[in-house]
Amino acid sequence: MGSPTLQPEMGSEGLGPLLDKDEMEMAHQYFLEDLQEKLRTSLKNAVKLELEEVWQKEKEPEILNDYYHSDMHITVCELIHGYVKNSREIGLEQEVVSTCTEELKHFSKQFQVDFREWSSTPPTPSQPQLLQVAYLVTYVNSFSNLTDQVKKYKESSPVPVGELIQELEGGVQGFTAALLDQLMEGLKPYMRRMMTRKWLFTDNDFQKIVDIMEEVSQHYRRMKPPYIQGFVNDVHYHLAKQYISQVLKNSYSCKNRKHEEAAAKMRQQWEVLDRLFDNLSTTCDWLRPVGGQLCDIIGTKNKSDIKNGLQPLVRDYPDISKKHVSAVLYFRGLMNGEEKRAILRHLEELQSNLESGRDPSRAFFGTIEVPTIDCSLS
Repeated sequence: MGSPTLQPEMGSEGLGPLLDKDEMEMAHQYFLEDLQEKLRTSLKNAVKLELEEVWQKEKEPEILNDYYHSDMHITVCELIHGYVKNSREIGLEQEVVSTCTEELKHFSKQFQVDFREWSSTPPTPSQPQLLQVAYLVTYVNSFSNLTDQVKKYKESSPVPVGELIQELEGGVQGFTAALLDQLMEGLKPYMRRMMTRKWLFTDNDFQKIVDIMEEVSQHYRRMKPPYIQGFVNDVHYHLAKQYISQVLKNSYSCKNRKHEEAAAKMRQQWEVLDRLFDNLSTTCDWLRPVGGQLCDIIGTKNKSDIKNGLQPLVRDYPDISKKHVSAVLYFRGLMNGEEKRAILRHLEELQSNLESGRDPSRAFFGTIEVPTIDCSLS
């Protein structure tokens, strides 16, 4: 009965560590390097899958809860969650989170590079430029969702996760900037023909602008908050700026009372643009008055009454300059003379009485360049 084979199994309490400190550190390092390599490969495969199954096949994005959706961010989040969960059992959560965030930063950059490379190819007849718009909106949503998910790891590794959040938010800004650039580039040939002699007698170019805006708006509405509001406001700002810029380009001057027709047409078109942005729920209400205020000046019958329309314009847009007002007067048909000089003097008086403290976020005319024009008061 005293045989060792009949004794209870030896407990592990009295055993020391199986690996010494250096060996343990080497094992941890090997684990992290292996994890990093596997994660990098998995993320590359996620991008490859998006390229082969979505972009190359020109697949329409899915719609989930009224927003464009891609499973890509779910795949990425599941990978990260699995690695972090397992790391807690061996006391390496902080190191694993740091490794994952570093790889996700590379993934974010590479994904944007690969998408730009794919989208730089001309769109096919079957799937025009609008498909790229849909994809850009989809990836705004995906990167936004990914940002929300990685925030839960910020407590364990605040600095690496904070850097990753900045990278992902930069990706969102890159996608929205690409959307805006694509839109303005598409509108450019039609905008250039605004405020010309031909524009007075045809609505074709303006209607094309409206058609494009209505088409892309269907995709913009699929963008999730909070980014949709800022993006819509940016589109509103740049479209308003481009439209008003055509008045200031000094390429056409209304004569023989054509200024009244031009003002009426401008007012009608500005109201159409207003309705477009109402439908997109813009919050840039400060942009609304400028079109009507310029129409008031352009359409004024008596030249001596023009200066009466300056006060609300200067009040709402204090960055307007003599060059801008001179360009408006040129478009109206008032190129020189005492009436013009009196108007510019009145502008100076109004600006000298302005209260200080302009809101820099509401710069408008100051961002619009105008051709050189005589603004002298003498």
